[in-house]
Amino acid sequence: MKSNKYILITMVLYLVLLFCSSDNPGVSGTETTNGKITAYVSVSDTMVYGEAPSGTRIILNSSDYNPILQDKYLDTVESGIDGKFEFRGIDSGSYNITAVNSEGSAKAFISDLIYRPVDMMPVSGGRDSGYISDVFYIEGELEKDAPDSVDAFVYIQGSPFFTEVSRTGEFRIESVPRGDYTLLVFYRGSWAISTSGNIASEKVSVSDSSITGIKLLN
Repeated sequence: MKSNKYILITMVLYLVLLFCSSDNPGVSGTETTNGKITAYVSVSDTMVYGEAPSGTRIILNSSDYNPILQDKYLDTVESGIDGKFEFRGIDSGSYNITAVNSEGSAKAFISDLIYRPVDMMPVSGGRDSGYISDVFYIEGELEKDAPDSVDAFVYIQGSPFFTEVSRTGEFRIESVPRGDYTLLVFYRGSWAISTSGNIASEKVSVSDSSITGIKLLN
């Protein structure tokens, strides 16, 4: 009877050790707080780098990036098995990061990263973070003074997010993560180059729901 008790205790200890030594199902380079997965980004004097869940698509672009013109810096990498990512060989300036999970269903937006190469004034330490969480949409109407034949777009400054405005003036930007943004209007064509009119803009804050009813007057 006593030997059976020892056998039972041995089996229990074996199972405990087996459980403790098993691979962690979590992803290296992330932290879960209240069920939210966090992406981290830091800036050194040689690169922009960070950690996110393995397989996360990381988009780094300049803070004045126009996704229609694509005339400023933008690059994309994927976080590795260890969750780490990095960008090297970039110019001094201000940058934003968009982190997109492997399914494309959740994103994070981290803005105003200041990068200075090693031969310039050093940057301060520390790191920024963002929750990779639900995405939303921004929709509204543009009252434009451009001819109907001119293509109009609404985009979020310094991000890859944009949409074309319909002929009746409606627009909707999909898959926008939480954040504070500036909406801008872009006209493509000779009319846009020759006009000296003001370009419409609107500041919006995406928190826990989509935004509707935006009125852009141009």
